Amino acid sequence: MPGKKITDHQVHKYKQHRNTLTQVAAAARAGISERSARRIDDTDALHSASAASRPS
Repeated sequence: MPGKKITDHQVHKYKQHRNTLTQVAAAARAGISERSARRIDDTDALHSASAASRPS
């Protein structure tokens, strides 16, 4: 997918903010898109763990 890669730090930051903020606000604070936030909410693993399981 085009664009910059999402780091584990951004995922962690998003999950922290998601406890108290809306999905849109938490994504903005973490520096990721709303669509990426939806993907994070759909999975339980960190981004790097799921990326490692995908074929190149």
